Amino acid sequence: FRSIPTKKLFFRSHVTGYARKFEAVGKIEGGRLLGVRVGFDAHDLDTDLYARNDQMWNFCLGYKTNPRIEVSLPESSFTEGKELAESAVIRIRGVDKALPVVLSLARKGGRWIVDGTATTSFDSLSIPDPSIGVASVDGPIEIKFHLEDQAPAAHRSEEHTSELQSQST
Repeated sequence: FRSIPTKKLFFRSHVTGYARKFEAVGKIEGGRLLGVRVGFDAHDLDTDLYARNDQMWNFCLGYKTNPRIEVSLPESSFTEGKELAESAVIRIRGVDKALPVVLSLARKGGRWIVDGTATTSFDSLSIPDPSIGVASVDGPIEIKFHLEDQAPAAHRSEEHTSELQSQST
């Protein structure tokens, strides 16, 4: 994820981060994407700066009372290689929020690849503004993700079904 500042203050901060650990499951069957869910502990989001992480975990995400963040994609029909706009649901701070996503599905090396992007904001996710003093991080939040199925087509028992399962280590 990346947040881009928009306020004109003395110091504006671009914040880039990632989920250190996550789980992802889903299925591609024929031309349909089914049951895709991605989840991770809020405490596993990392910006590579402890003070900023602490502010994000405690103040912004309230991880002690809402430790998990989960994203669910709706069942979708797609055409390989064409972008697909969908409305996912993100459960953050214990509340479900709409998350517009753009998906791209393609086959590479016998595997299905799902790439996605989303642009949202602290306000639309009901996350308190994390700006402190003269540093601002109020701008849009850009989210990118990449999922691959676990077995090449030659190793699947059913030709038109592909399981998307991923877990970071």
